[in-house]
Amino acid sequence: MVVPRSDARALVNRFAVFSECPHCGSDLSPEHAHFRCLTCGWRDSCCD
Repeated sequence: MVVPRSDARALVNRFAVFSECPHCGSDLSPEHAHFRCLTCGWRDSCCD
């Protein structure tokens, strides 16, 4: 099965390290032991 490039992010492992927000593509800012999106507020989590 070939996944369109735009849908490839949906298949990313939830434990991956992101270089940008997986929801809106904006920059992530370090926050404690996590990262938060500067635009939409998404936060990575080790607790998911």
